[in-house]
Amino acid sequence: MPYQRCLTRPEASVEFLRTTREFESLHFHELVHVVQWSRLGVDRFLLSYGLGLLQFGYEQSPLEQMAYSLQQLFERGSVPNNLVRIIESGADGVWKQVAQVVGAPRAGTP
Repeated sequence: MPYQRCLTRPEASVEFLRTTREFESLHFHELVHVVQWSRLGVDRFLLSYGLGLLQFGYEQSPLEQMAYSLQQLFERGSVPNNLVRIIESGADGVWKQVAQVVGAPRAGTP
């Protein structure tokens, strides 16, 4: 266990802190996806995510790009106050693009 190693080896405390920050950053990234999912609903999220992977690959897929760019802000300590609204607006924009590709309705609730 990393915490236990900190107590027995002082040099391990630096590793523990680094690992904790990385986990916080990863958790933030995944929480962006939770907001995207909540905004789009299951079907629209999965369709948007899958189509993004097919069209652009993992690193360039729109929902991942959004999560990574916001994760970078989190790591710098500069997360905007209206974060949820930013994610929701971005997810809406992604869905509009996906809806054009697949011919799905753009307006309305998921």
